[in-house]
Amino acid sequence: MVAFEFLQMVVKQCPKGLYDSSLNSLYRGIHMPKVSGGGIDPSGPRDPLNPLGPLKSQIQHFEAMFEVIFDDYEGFIDELYRNVQQMPPEQRFTESADEVKEMVQSQFGSIDALVSQFPFDEDTLNIFLKKAISSLIKQVLEGVYVVRNPEGHLIVAASLQAILNAVNRALHEDNYDGEVLSSAVLALYARFYNLVKYENGDVSEEAVVRDVARGLHYTHEAFGESYFRPHPDEIDFELLREEIVRYGAVSAYKHLDISVTRGAELANVSHNEFRELLDRHGVRPNLGPDSLEDLHESSLIDE
Repeated sequence: MVAFEFLQMVVKQCPKGLYDSSLNSLYRGIHMPKVSGGGIDPSGPRDPLNPLGPLKSQIQHFEAMFEVIFDDYEGFIDELYRNVQQMPPEQRFTESADEVKEMVQSQFGSIDALVSQFPFDEDTLNIFLKKAISSLIKQVLEGVYVVRNPEGHLIVAASLQAILNAVNRALHEDNYDGEVLSSAVLALYARFYNLVKYENGDVSEEAVVRDVARGLHYTHEAFGESYFRPHPDEIDFELLREEIVRYGAVSAYKHLDISVTRGAELANVSHNEFRELLDRHGVRPNLGPDSLEDLHESSLIDE
């Protein structure tokens, strides 16, 4: 699982105080076109109106760390993501892991040679990786509290949630296609990286949303499952966009302290429909005690 191993190598070496830096590196320099309601416009770190702030804030720290390993880290990453983004969509999301392997072998001889420079405890790495992505999702979603229609935040959160779910499953399951999973994760963050680096925000919202949908599709396909039927490339854009926003709304409910009603508003569905969405994604609604007895017992505990 070449790209996933490379992702682990990237993340594991960050000092405790630079957790956010490691994840931001995966989406360094992100820019997206404006989205109706909660427009996306880079304006500095931790600006709740800007879902991209957390993705940009500590890039320089990360690059400084890797300058001691790579002769030209920025050039290496630029070339990698540019090459990945130039692939046809299906190839990007199923075969781009080979690009990582070829470039690392060219510079270091092998991924093992690169990873061997950074001895680490795998269990500690896995815990850190999940916590770091979860923390980043929460930061991206801060705008939910202050923006009336934060669809831009939800789209970015949906892409991160797809990565987090892929990481979680890869850490706990053995039966999956590692090349497809690695490629899907790589293609997702290559899209965001290249938006600002080479395309100056001129890429359409549809291109961004379709890539997030492809990420969802192929991270599920790696485990022998289907998220979209038919393939997302065959689905009308507006319907696809609605699904990505809803996926982001479920992520918001999971990571933030919001009500089912607010989650339904974010997803633009009814209260009952949002509860069905939560059930579909294995998220239990926080609806309080299940019975009067539970309520009585909890009040006694509080006293």
